[in-house]
Amino acid sequence: MFASLAAGGGARAAVGGWRYSRDCSREAVQVRVCVDEELGVLWAARVVSVVDGGRILNVKNARSQIIDGLVMGIGVALFEDVIFDADDHAAGWRGRGLSIILGEVL
Repeated sequence: MFASLAAGGGARAAVGGWRYSRDCSREAVQVRVCVDEELGVLWAARVVSVVDGGRILNVKNARSQIIDGLVMGIGVALFEDVIFDADDHAAGWRGRGLSIILGEVL
């Protein structure tokens, strides 16, 4: 039984394993921000989201989580200060730790 689960992707592979669980989802958000210095206005000019939804059990909840990820990405781009470590990886943002990598902040 466990061998068939591993072969089907429902559990970690028996040999070698996967880096991440196959049963969770990932989202990467890229936001292009524009600033009008004369007016003191800034806005999100372009927002791109790429989603690997994993195994979706409830379409309404999945849609809500994708929208929440977009809102969080826009909020970080417009109002937060992303901090990079020595290797240019996103290490956190001002005021709280960064629990996700944000796609290495493209």
